[in-house]
Amino acid sequence: DGNDQAWADVKSRVDALASAHPGLTVERLIGLQDRLLARRAALSDVVLFACETVRGKTTISPGFEALMMDAHAPIFIPRSAMSQLTGTALIAWDGSVAAGRAAKAALPLLRKAGKVIIIQSVGALDDEGKHLSDPARLQDWLSRQGIKAQVDLLDASKDAASEILKACTTHSAGLLVAGAYGHSR
Repeated sequence: DGNDQAWADVKSRVDALASAHPGLTVERLIGLQDRLLARRAALSDVVLFACETVRGKTTISPGFEALMMDAHAPIFIPRSAMSQLTGTALIAWDGSVAAGRAAKAALPLLRKAGKVIIIQSVGALDDEGKHLSDPARLQDWLSRQGIKAQVDLLDASKDAASEILKACTTHSAGLLVAGAYGHSR
């Protein structure tokens, strides 16, 4: 049927990709997608989703939302070729648990980046634990991981999300690392 053909197409593309990247696996799960995805993601380093899924344009889009918001799984959403990830990587840092998890999950990608920049909108930070949000803390941790990073403080008087997207353009970033679990859907 159509599902079997779609699976065969996806599997052949992933198998071709996996030949160049040992350890990459793909599997077909049949059942309630949000439950199955969350259980499978529990031991996954990262889960890959297409942009169309994130935009709500596929049947698995609700599963993506549940996985991100409820299972707190590290998710990678490539917008361009993997080869562009060797350029500039931005880390949106607010000192939160979600931002820390995202930075840890992205370590393999950050190590491949030519330049790493920690961005922060000070106006978007909570007063409680503000000292824990200091980008120098992340910069020091990255240094211990063998990654040199610079810091770019964003305009605190503007919307943090808009400033983050503007920073991506300004720095020609091929990768944005950001925590997402504390935000509303």
